[in-house]
Amino acid sequence: MNDTPEHIRKKQAEIILSKSFEERFMMGIEMMELGYYEVKNRIKSANPCISEGELIAAIVRTFYKKDFSKTELEKICDSIIDYHHNKGNKSSILEI
Repeated sequence: MNDTPEHIRKKQAEIILSKSFEERFMMGIEMMELGYYEVKNRIKSANPCISEGELIAAIVRTFYKKDFSKTELEKICDSIIDYHHNKGNKSSILEI
């Protein structure tokens, strides 16, 4: 969608470019975090009983579906799910 008038886009660019590199960097990080949490919350809302591993795998599928083949992506997601499933089943060295 591109419904912002040109003079407003120029003003936005002027404001952003007037900030220091560190401020612009932090703005970018905050936008990435916002996107991540929006995807995470959308997945959790649609699947309230989803496990931690399945949630992370679903997030990975969302963000990387264009970067890997379906086969590669499913191998990655299966590994994530297996890791989180087995993480809870391993004994701690302190428990031995």
